Amino acid sequence: MNKNLGSIDRATEKIANLIGRPRYERLVLKLADGIGSLSKATNRGSGEALSGLVLSQLDGGALSRSSEEKDLIYVSATNGKTTTTAMITAVLGGRSVVVTNEAGNNMTAGVTLALSKAGGRKVGVLEVDESHLPIVASKAPPTSMVLMNLSRDQLDRVSEVRSIAEKWKRILEANRDISVFANVSDPHIAYVVRGHSNVVAFEVGSKWNMDATVCPVCDSKVDFNDDIGDYRCVNCDFKKPKSDYVFMGDELYRRGKLLTTVKTSLPGQFNLMNAAVATIVGYERDVPLEAIRSALASLGGVGGRYSTFKVLGRSVTAFMAKNPAGWQQIIAMLAESAHPLIVGINANVADGKDTSWLYDIDFSPFGDRDVVVVGERRFDIAVRLSYGGVVHRICSTYTEAITTFDEGEAISYVGNYTEFTKMMRFLRDSGELAQ
Repeated sequence: MNKNLGSIDRATEKIANLIGRPRYERLVLKLADGIGSLSKATNRGSGEALSGLVLSQLDGGALSRSSEEKDLIYVSATNGKTTTTAMITAVLGGRSVVVTNEAGNNMTAGVTLALSKAGGRKVGVLEVDESHLPIVASKAPPTSMVLMNLSRDQLDRVSEVRSIAEKWKRILEANRDISVFANVSDPHIAYVVRGHSNVVAFEVGSKWNMDATVCPVCDSKVDFNDDIGDYRCVNCDFKKPKSDYVFMGDELYRRGKLLTTVKTSLPGQFNLMNAAVATIVGYERDVPLEAIRSALASLGGVGGRYSTFKVLGRSVTAFMAKNPAGWQQIIAMLAESAHPLIVGINANVADGKDTSWLYDIDFSPFGDRDVVVVGERRFDIAVRLSYGGVVHRICSTYTEAITTFDEGEAISYVGNYTEFTKMMRFLRDSGELAQ
């Protein structure tokens, strides 16, 4: 594979020298756009991932070149990076002035594509996949990074949590000038920024600590005091550092004093937490609080998430969750209503092919709900729900799943990555977005 990539590099370099570098770069970008458009037209997705891949392969210097003289903010986390990126983008002026990868194409190729289309925009807010952050940061150093959380994801695709933290830490050791907004509620993030001088530390809460019970410094046990949101190692001096900002409920405090009440148009406490992060970033960059509040209040669905569709005589609101921590957040939010549920699971490359992670999730809050399961791995989630005491029905199509419920019913749908994408395509093709 590496030999083939080297051959591609040599061939593209010869072509660029023959026709001139600027012309070659323009042609490659047009080719990438064309292939992406063709992919979208043939209903194979948004086309951005393929377009970015073509661009990255045929123009290896595109990422470094397109990042020059830009004020870049990278947002990375296991959960919440897409929504938080959209919120920070809105707070800093929106897509007319901020470069962003709004479709969530967050690997190296996606970041490259977004920056290559920056035009005259000098500020970038880009979500970056946890494992791709070291690659992207080495080729296109950011001004700032927003590091929110690290927990178990698809281990057949993404490295173990501790190894990701070590790679992030090396980024900061090599780039002392990067400013970091760090959620030190998560011990992994506190470890990553330990010793870095340019840190805005905040606490927005981190309910998932199953992957953070071992001290990253000495491998001893980490004790959590959930009553006060504290933690410390039982053996060494590692502990939660002092924070510049603390978010509790819907109130954001700065250095012990109430700064503002945080509100957002998106549902769930976890989105209030994301909005608090966006508020912190905006405030530290001198955006007036009133402008921040207005931007967060006007933000609609993000990549289809939280959107409601009228379809087949019913109302379907869509949510996406990709890993145990994300599912637990969504479940806690959906448990507050009595709406019937459609739960969808796939196990493709982007989802992780091993579905054993389903057993890390507590589905018991769905025990008294009317539940239908769909997706390519609907039998996997069916077995898991059976073990959790959740009565459910299995459906093979979206039409069957939706029409299982009474006409006029409001339904909540939650699915993992590729399953959510398929459901969104069905909802857009078969229904209409509710206003």
